[in-house]
Amino acid sequence: MFKLIKNIFFLIDNNKKMSNCEIGYTNCGGGTCVDLNTDTEHCGTCNNTCDINEYCCGCMGCRNHDNDNMLTCGCLMEECLEGYGCCTIAIGVEPRCVELKTDDNNCGTCNNQCLEGDICCGGNCCVPMKCDIENGICYEGRFCVNDLSCSVGEMCCNGQCININNNNNNCGTCDNVCPEYNYCINGVCICCPCECIPCVEDNDCLPPYNVCINGYCE
Repeated sequence: MFKLIKNIFFLIDNNKKMSNCEIGYTNCGGGTCVDLNTDTEHCGTCNNTCDINEYCCGCMGCRNHDNDNMLTCGCLMEECLEGYGCCTIAIGVEPRCVELKTDDNNCGTCNNQCLEGDICCGGNCCVPMKCDIENGICYEGRFCVNDLSCSVGEMCCNGQCININNNNNNCGTCDNVCPEYNYCINGVCICCPCECIPCVEDNDCLPPYNVCINGYCE
């Protein structure tokens, strides 16, 4: 009877030792504490065994050597959502999925770092005042919501401040495109005399410039 009780206490004490693993380790039986993040026989969970050509990435499970020659447990490109890239953030740090449209250090593609002061705007490095952050558009001119956002002599045309005094596509006002051989001067489309046909009336003009405007066929 005494021997039986002694054996019971031995088993209880032995099981207690087996279950008391250090932090980061798990008792999967057999008297051994294992690291579920790296153990190929207990990968992510007890008794989840990796194949011979796989290695363990913890809760992400087993990963095939052929798909990741670096043997890192970070992301793989096919695991990232659309618009994201699997990028190495720093030496010694596992890669992770980053949003390529907004990440200043991985703008548009991995490791494409924007210059100091610029931001990643829709996947392009952009001066902050030219970026429409909500829609991810980097304009040539300064981004605006209305004319109040622009300087004197400028209008807010299609989201960017435009100098309407010298812009051939927005001459005098937004979307007023100057005809061929015309140039926007002080907000007015002016025909270049050396390239345009002088006229008095429309009958003096030939296609495709059928209208006589300000003394020249347009």
